[in-house]
Amino acid sequence: MIVDIYFKKTFKCFNIIFLLIAMLTCFACYVNAATNEKQTIGVDEKLGEYIALDSMFVDENGEKVYLKDLINVPTIIIPVYLICPNVCNIQLSSFAASLSQIKLKPLQDFRILTISFNEKENYKLAQDKKNNYLAALSKEFPEDAWKFLVGDINNIKKFVDSIGYRYIRKGMDFLHPVTIVFVTKDGKIVRYLYGTSILPFDLTLAINEAAEGNIGTSIKRRIMDYCFAFDDNTNKYSINILRISAIIIIIFIVIIFLVLMFGGKKRSKK
Repeated sequence: MIVDIYFKKTFKCFNIIFLLIAMLTCFACYVNAATNEKQTIGVDEKLGEYIALDSMFVDENGEKVYLKDLINVPTIIIPVYLICPNVCNIQLSSFAASLSQIKLKPLQDFRILTISFNEKENYKLAQDKKNNYLAALSKEFPEDAWKFLVGDINNIKKFVDSIGYRYIRKGMDFLHPVTIVFVTKDGKIVRYLYGTSILPFDLTLAINEAAEGNIGTSIKRRIMDYCFAFDDNTNKYSINILRISAIIIIIFIVIIFLVLMFGGKKRSKK
């Protein structure tokens, strides 16, 4: 009897130790994956911090401008590259559609800066893109309220680092996250919105937050980053089966651990 009890306790301890090792292994894999991910594409949100206002770009008219001279009202910043064959065009087209539906006044309530992170693009291309998207709007829009900017690699790097935007070049194209950044009139980052489709309500809410200086949370982004992975073959996000499976396994391990711990104590009392 004593040997049997000892064996059962030893076996239970062995199970608990095994489960703890498994949990620690899963956690180590997650940390390693997160570390590797930070070296590739993504967004390290810098809510409450300030963008690099001393960054200099060239606008669609060929004039040199500093961000500090353009950001004097709540500002929407859209990082893209202008020759992007798919996702950037979809993002900007969707944005223009939502922009047509909001009631806020451009230049008074907000301004838009579309900033290219491709140093090889020039202001003539920026001008063509601007004309296309302004023409797509269903209402009149002041030209100065939506600027398209290009720049050199040093100023681009300074800017993207200040908003936590990470991309990598792949041939003539780029692998990059799809996001819009909202800043206050003095350049403080208050919100990030993700994806190619931004609803007019979300756009209005984010602009109002920028006007009030309220920092918004991006829980949706955290879920998207963990549960979805960027496919560099299709330039789209797809479900990350491995991570979701890891979550399920960890939950299952925790349940078994709790059953062994508390279930064993109840049997001992009986």
